[in-house]
Amino acid sequence: MQTIAIIGVGVRGRAYGGILSEWHEKVRITAVCDPNPKKLRSAAEKYGVECNRCFTSDSAFFEAGRLADALLICTQDCQHFVHAKAALELGYHILLEKPISTKLDECFWLAGKAKESGRLLSICHELRYSFFTQQIKTVLESGVLGEVVMLQQTERVGYFHQAHSYVRGSWNRKACASPMILSKCCHDLDLLAYFAGAECQCVSSFGGLRFFHRGNQPANASDYCYQCSIRATCPYDCISFYQNNQRWAERAGCFLNPCQDEDIRNWLSDQTNPYARCVFACDNDVVDHQVVNMRFQNGVCADLTMTAFSKDESRMLSIFGTYGELAGDMEKHLITVKPFGKSPYIIDVQKIYGDLSGHGGGDRAMVEDFLLQLEGAPEAKALTGIEHSIQSHLIALAAEQSRLNGGQAIKLDADRSKETQVPSF
Repeated sequence: MQTIAIIGVGVRGRAYGGILSEWHEKVRITAVCDPNPKKLRSAAEKYGVECNRCFTSDSAFFEAGRLADALLICTQDCQHFVHAKAALELGYHILLEKPISTKLDECFWLAGKAKESGRLLSICHELRYSFFTQQIKTVLESGVLGEVVMLQQTERVGYFHQAHSYVRGSWNRKACASPMILSKCCHDLDLLAYFAGAECQCVSSFGGLRFFHRGNQPANASDYCYQCSIRATCPYDCISFYQNNQRWAERAGCFLNPCQDEDIRNWLSDQTNPYARCVFACDNDVVDHQVVNMRFQNGVCADLTMTAFSKDESRMLSIFGTYGELAGDMEKHLITVKPFGKSPYIIDVQKIYGDLSGHGGGDRAMVEDFLLQLEGAPEAKALTGIEHSIQSHLIALAAEQSRLNGGQAIKLDADRSKETQVPSF
């Protein structure tokens, strides 16, 4: 039986922990850590973790020694390196929520340390495991499109997701999280690298914070929605949004069930609540739109467009080959294949697989594959080892460097796999 500890039982930690708990004959969750006592207590009760294996302090958690075979790290972006470093030094195998780190030297140090110590270090790039992605990979390998020449991906963040996570929420500042092209779009960049089938050579990027700042606040608006005279006409009004979206309210830390109007209003009348703020009166500094251009070593070119200004959340993919093209809608789980000179056909992923919950089935497939890797099973795919996932971080951080330098082309230095010296921080 494999034993697993979890540090960070927020949205992602609970999602993966829920999957692990279903495998009670093969897996036992032996320890949990989270600074929020309410979340910690809920997780401990759900997974049957003893009180002396529950920690509200990350330092106390690591000081207790190795408490399991593997550690699932789902803490804040800026904590990932410190927690992964401590875990490797204790001998844990690791499943690490993305991003690996906000600094390249830390990413490469972790890769080197994991290889040196013989520990698994897999990154939560679960979209590689999704049924949608694997169907596209099958199409590419069939040769029906010929050789891939160009890739295009659009990440439509959704105006409500932008407001929640990247304007009001925990990922709204680079200093405490990471550049948005890394925190939100390393999934997209990882998929583009996966489909291109080569390392990226060169990156350029443009973008910025266009809309969500004080300069765009209406003259008669308030800094808090509950005080605002024009909130009835504002699509970013937090009160109506959280009243109508219990899932997002829970992500913001409001666990009223069901969400009662009066309770939501009281919760959003607290000026210490960051989710109560006007989107034009926050301390956010991450971008709300960005484009990234890439050239890979095999000659494939790709571009990614990330925008906050979409009604819904979705990812759209186009692949152009020498003998055909492909169009994919990840949210609708539809893939349209258009061979040149032949009739197009549609692959409805949902009709093939049925349950596509959790990133199109990717959450479950990734966690189950991590367990197979722990067992040393030959059928394990190992799609998201750090040696694969680090490519998306190279691209993202180069894109941010390019954006800050007016779109300057940045050449990537990928030959850093032997770096093992602990970076200063």
